[in-house]
Amino acid sequence: MAKVKRRSPGLGTLVLTGFVLGILCGLFFGEMAAVLSSVGRAYVRLLQMAIIPYIMVSLIGGLGRLTPQQASRVALWGGVVLLVILALGMLLVLLVPLSYPDWESASYFSSSLSRSAESVDFVSLYIPANPFDSLANTVVPAVVLFSIAMGVAVMLSERKAPLLELLASVDEALMNITRFVVKLAPFGIFAIAANAAGTLDLTAFDKLQVYVWTYLLLWTLLFFVFLPGLLVALTPVTYRELFDTFRIAFITAFVTGSVLVVLPMLIEGISSLLAQHGANDEETDAAVDVLIPTSFNFPGVAMLLVLGFVLFAGWYAGSELSLQRYPLFASVGLFVAFGGSNIALPFLLDLFRLPADMFDLFLVANVITNFFFMSLSAMNLVVLTLITMF
Repeated sequence: MAKVKRRSPGLGTLVLTGFVLGILCGLFFGEMAAVLSSVGRAYVRLLQMAIIPYIMVSLIGGLGRLTPQQASRVALWGGVVLLVILALGMLLVLLVPLSYPDWESASYFSSSLSRSAESVDFVSLYIPANPFDSLANTVVPAVVLFSIAMGVAVMLSERKAPLLELLASVDEALMNITRFVVKLAPFGIFAIAANAAGTLDLTAFDKLQVYVWTYLLLWTLLFFVFLPGLLVALTPVTYRELFDTFRIAFITAFVTGSVLVVLPMLIEGISSLLAQHGANDEETDAAVDVLIPTSFNFPGVAMLLVLGFVLFAGWYAGSELSLQRYPLFASVGLFVAFGGSNIALPFLLDLFRLPADMFDLFLVANVITNFFFMSLSAMNLVVLTLITMF
């Protein structure tokens, strides 16, 4: 454990240095930095290579090691913590419109109603008719449901010991792949940051300053104050321990624009923190393997910030949502959030009779906000899991 503590800060410093140098390189060379896009894409694909198999193995093995009583306890407390975090986060998002200045609706936007939201087939999204097809097409919710079903079946099996031993070996092998790829993070993140900084067009964001700055303010409060504060208040984990353990994962999620690629890093970091505080045992190790991949598919506080764009759209178009409509916004928004922002936002804009053009405006803003979305999603998973475990 002492050796890990000495090496980790060095790698974290290299990752942060690579990120800063990549930004400077992109700003200096401009679009010439686009030649590094292939290097960045290669690094992201290396990170993704073992993720889906890892989710399957960790879920099946994690559930298989639990008893039905232990699995019920994890589901109960995980659900309670998730609902508390979502409720507090939604309250914060609903208070944001109070800070918006007086505004006359912009003539740039048409008065046409939002285009009909593209329907999502939740049955196909969550229930795999062919698990191998879901694996091949990275349909994560379907893969998770299949893995949970297999894990429960293994849990109830009387002859599961040989299978659990095999799954543990495969789990360790997949984690070794991730550990190796993480060592390449300074180079991969440098390439991604340089390409992003060199090709980003900031002129399109003039009309979005209110939304973008409000989003960044909320992100700062949630990422550095609200979620860490909740963790520090309810567990023995300190603020410094949290960021020392997960800073590489947070930076990687931010730069790559993906939470999926850092799931093994989050699981390993959580297990390490639990061990430091003497809270790790066979049950908690198995529960972490179950809770992280499962809760990944549920909306978190990062998705609440995305839903907050509907409140901004109402203010911008001169059709602010009344307080009486907030309960409808909160309840329906959380449900459709399972389909992702590209499903949830068109649906909500249509529900509240807001202009179609606003979704196009969101897509422009999302070029910037998506990086922050991913890092906040990673923080949400860490805090949710650690509070549930303690």
